[in-house]
Amino acid sequence: MTRLYNITLLFALIVSLALPVAVRAMTFLYTGQTRSSLYSYERLHHDGTDSDENFRFNQFLRLKLKGVSHKNTVSFNTYMRVSDDLSVDYSSDPNWRMYNAYFKWDTRASNLSLGRQWLHLGPGSMTLDGVKLELGGSGKLKFTGYLGTESPFTSRFKSSGYDKTGSGGLYVRMKPSRKLSIGAGWYQKNRYGETAFREIGVNANATLPNGYKLYGRLDVNMLTDQIQKGHLRLRYHGHKRFNFFGEYKHYKPRLFYQSYYRRKFEPKGNDQLRGGVNVFLNNDITLNASYSSIMMEDETSGYFTLGAAGTYGWVNYYKGHGFGGDEDGFALGGSIPMAHHKFELFGTLDYSRFRYFELDDESGRDYLFSTIFGMHWKPSEVVDAGIQFEDVNNDLFSNDWRVLININVNFSSAFKHSTSSGNESH
Repeated sequence: MTRLYNITLLFALIVSLALPVAVRAMTFLYTGQTRSSLYSYERLHHDGTDSDENFRFNQFLRLKLKGVSHKNTVSFNTYMRVSDDLSVDYSSDPNWRMYNAYFKWDTRASNLSLGRQWLHLGPGSMTLDGVKLELGGSGKLKFTGYLGTESPFTSRFKSSGYDKTGSGGLYVRMKPSRKLSIGAGWYQKNRYGETAFREIGVNANATLPNGYKLYGRLDVNMLTDQIQKGHLRLRYHGHKRFNFFGEYKHYKPRLFYQSYYRRKFEPKGNDQLRGGVNVFLNNDITLNASYSSIMMEDETSGYFTLGAAGTYGWVNYYKGHGFGGDEDGFALGGSIPMAHHKFELFGTLDYSRFRYFELDDESGRDYLFSTIFGMHWKPSEVVDAGIQFEDVNNDLFSNDWRVLININVNFSSAFKHSTSSGNESH
């Protein structure tokens, strides 16, 4: 365990103990989840002559410490992961990531967040190490501003490079009515002390009559004066026997001009069409179909699925075609609850034949057959565990067995704290 990880855990512990002392007359809530998993698999070396038996252990922790009073709310939120292989020594192990860790002060009309936090506001999406301020609460007009630096890919905290990777943005959300929401935003990200991305965007959600919902989004790259992303989606849920959706997307890759991929290749944008329908024959049986298409400048690729689902299982047929290759396959799965839903047996099968785009003859097709089966166990509302076995067969491997074991524990508690009375009640 790295020294920085130990410091982070110690910091979270100090926060959990200090919050009740620092704030008067609050009800404190402690909620969280620990998730432990062990994954056994065989890893083939690059030269293909040897392999390693790996036992990868992962420990996740999600924690929220929340203090509530009649005027405001103070909370600390964190989500982290530690990973280590128990059989093979890798130079990167033990590997840990801090996905988020931030304080939040909420006065209902405004809130302030400080630390590592995930943001998705208009055109800007990032994990920010910095500060976010929201004004307006749940009213008809809400302003959000954020400033800091984008967290590194490793999800570790670094004290160097902050002056060269600054990020920030603004977002405004308006709700003229209960059925209409409109947003507009701007953001900028820096790389190596230079402006790498700068975009503006607008988006809207509208609930229309007769069960229709409409969503639209448009992002413009201010550095190239081109449309970065466009999205239009229509959903229908106005009938108890069926629903459907259709959407169109236009997207261009977001690549910094110093990126290896942008210097070595010429990435192109693409247009996407997607649609689907669900038909409810009764309370237990549903039929579904969907089709998606990706259109490049001179090539098109499509993917079609047709399926049915019931109380204890489902089956799908799928077919892909186009510049990415051809594929035909089917998948089915099911689950059986037992002992008043404390146990559940489950399994899936997936078989497909595919052909890479450069191979034209039918004899060039390969196959892939995968199976998963296992059991879930839920002895209480607090604990659940499971084990699943996986196997993959293809033209290279006749058997590739893997085992995944996981245990989840949920915990929560609450107590009232008042510095005036000098006592605590749990």
